[in-house]
Amino acid sequence: PIPTIDLHGLLTSEAVIKTEKAFKAVLGEGGKSLRVIVGKGLHSKQRKAKLKPAVEKAMIKY
Repeated sequence: PIPTIDLHGLLTSEAVIKTEKAFKAVLGEGGKSLRVIVGKGLHSKQRKAKLKPAVEKAMIKY
């Protein structure tokens, strides 16, 4: 099974930190994949996705 994290309800900064920690753990165990659940942004003020773009940008270095 692919390791999975759910970022619903987190602030953008919290989501990026949690994703980086989780992916580093996956890499440390010899894995290469992490499923990240971010949602559609329906609960944000502008009802626009914030987590997905931020997490994608942060993960480019990996």
